[in-house]
Order: sequence, then C-alpha cells, then structure tokens
Amino acid sequence: MKGALLLLLVTVAIASISLWYLQDPGYIEISWLGYDVEFTVVVGFLILLFLFLFIVFTARLLRWLFGIPSRWFSFFQRLQDKKANDELLDLLSAYEAETLNEALQHQKKAAPRLVNNPFFLWVSGNLFEKAEKPFEAEQCFMDLTKNPGAAFLGFKGQIRAAMHRGDLKSAHNLLKHARELTPSSPWVLKHFLALAREQKNFKEAESLVLQLEDLGYLSSDQSKKQMAYLQYQQALQPETTPAEKEVLLRQSHFLDPSLAEATEVFALLLQEQGLITYALTALEETWEMTPKQILGDLYLKIASPSDDIAAYQIAKNFVKNNSKNPESRLFLARIAYQAKLWGEARAHLMPLLKQNPNHEVYHLLARLELEAKHDPEAIEWLEKGLEAPRHT
Repeated sequence: MKGALLLLLVTVAIASISLWYLQDPGYIEISWLGYDVEFTVVVGFLILLFLFLFIVFTARLLRWLFGIPSRWFSFFQRLQDKKANDELLDLLSAYEAETLNEALQHQKKAAPRLVNNPFFLWVSGNLFEKAEKPFEAEQCFMDLTKNPGAAFLGFKGQIRAAMHRGDLKSAHNLLKHARELTPSSPWVLKHFLALAREQKNFKEAESLVLQLEDLGYLSSDQSKKQMAYLQYQQALQPETTPAEKEVLLRQSHFLDPSLAEATEVFALLLQEQGLITYALTALEETWEMTPKQILGDLYLKIASPSDDIAAYQIAKNFVKNNSKNPESRLFLARIAYQAKLWGEARAHLMPLLKQNPNHEVYHLLARLELEAKHDPEAIEWLEKGLEAPRHT
C-alpha cells in the first residue's frame, strides 16, 4: 500500500516537472572569449552531473593507485600473521600431545611475530617449564606480568616455578601480588594454605581454610579434615606444651576420626594418662573409617590381653563393624596365626587371595602351611609373594 502510494507521488511529480519543462524549458547562455554557448537548463544540469561524476571517479582511481603499496603491505602482514597463528596452533597441539621437541620448534618459528601475544607467552612458558628450561619459562611469565590483562597468568607461572624450586619467600611475595588481582581466587588461597602449612604458620592456615569454606571452595567435611590435620601437625611441634597437645589431638580426632596418624598419637597419650577405655574407643572409631594394621596392633597393646587366644577374641570384637574389609581379614589372620589357630587364620586368608593378594598375604600363607602342615609346597606361596605388591 505504501509502495503504491509512493509510486503514484513520484509519477505525479515527474509528470508535473515534464509539463513545466515543455511550457518553459529555460535557457542558459555562456559568453567567453568571443564565443556564445546556449543550452537548456536540463542539458546544463546533465553537464554538471557528468563533471561531478568524473571528479569522483578520478579521485577514486587516484586513491586506488596510491593505495597499492599500502594494500600490498597489509596483505603481506596478514599473510605473516596467518602463518604465526598457524604456528601457534601447531605449538599448542604439539604441547598437548607432549611432543616437546616439535613444540619447541613451532615456538621458535612463531616467536618473532607473537613475542607480545599473551596467549603465546603463556603456552610458551608452560612449554619451557615442562621441557625443563626454567630461565626461558621465567622470562615468558615475567613478560606476561607487564600486560595488565594477563598479569595474573604471569604471577601464576612464577609462583609455580618458585614453589617447584623451594623458594617459599619469593612464592609468598608473588602470591600477594596475585591476591591483589583476584582476592577470592581458590587457586591463590589454596597455594597460600600450602605455604602456611609448609612454614608451620598454623593460625594463618586455619584462617585460610575457613575462608575457603565461606567462599564455597571447600565443603564442610573437607574443611573439618583440613582443620583436623592442621591441629594434628601443630600438636607434633616441639614447642607445643603437653596440655596444648592433648587439646589439639582431642579436637583433631573429633573433627576427623578417620585421620589414623592423629588417632595413633592420641591413643598413646590417653594410655599414658590411664584413660584406657577412651583410647580403645578412639581406635575403634578410626578403624571403622581407616583400618590400618598399626592401629590394630596398638589396640591389642593397650588392651593387654592375657594370652594369644584372648588377643584373638579381642581382635574379633575390635573389627566386628567391618570384618570383611581386607585390613580386618589380614589383622585377624595375623593374630590367629600368632595364637596357632591354623583353621581360623586360613579362613581369613583365603578370601584375601581373591580380594587383595599382596606380599604379606602370600608370606603369611607360606608360614601357615609350613607350621601347620609342614608342607614343603609352601615355597610356591613365597614365590608368588615375591611377585605380588607390598602391603601399604
């Protein structure tokens, strides 16, 4: 509808102008150097239009001619940039494929064009790091810190390098700079935590654990385990008083009963204080979560059974809540063997041949066969034990 209306208006306008031109076409007369030239207004308009178009065409032609060197230079530059980007892609592919020599060749080819490219510097730094070229890697990471947008990447690379070579002071200073750029970065906070542990700065470490939990980077259970381990480590320090040691070990065991190392020290401390029942209960709680042979041996030591048969009965009661665990079977087999309960020992060992056949299982079976039956074929168990993995 609108198009038809516009066409009608244009048609009316053209018809009106044509009618006006026929009635009064108008003339233009030019006198110059004795010559008189006369033409209509329409012809004059067409001449002006031609001159205008000629000038525009001439200007465009001159611009195109003068722009040939610039266009050629731009084309050459784009070609070089494409080659450099292709080399960067090949560099990344070779790096991820871990063909380091090939990656180093691509890095060398791309370097002249991409020396200021942050992505190239980051990949190159990681490549040099993996290729054990620490100086070149450090240089790439330092260049990254000069670019505000990539400064964090530069600090991250330098921090990793400093921690790898054991320069904790430099790592700490660099982490401060990284923290200014990204105050809530989990990577930065976790590395601060690692440094605090290494430097035995337990108060700062605990503060960092709580901060990571508040930010959602650690779950409540993970936070408890972290705090338990820190308190256990603090309890082992020479400057920790006996009273502080007891409090720290109690808190550590309460927060994470599965921490076997802490429970072992805690149980010994309770035994020294005469709290036998408490010590045995702590060991039982830990065994349910993290069964280890040393905990079972400590349990029997604290329980002080009257003889080997009583020790086996106590051991059975100790592991009753996870008696099918490989550690429980091995522990019961060991104690049954010591009590010369050959049938019980064999009953606990045989399932381990399918469940967890390690060196200790084969060795105990060999000893059992020799003492119970005087069977010389027990040597076969010893040979298998030599090939089996060690118990950890």
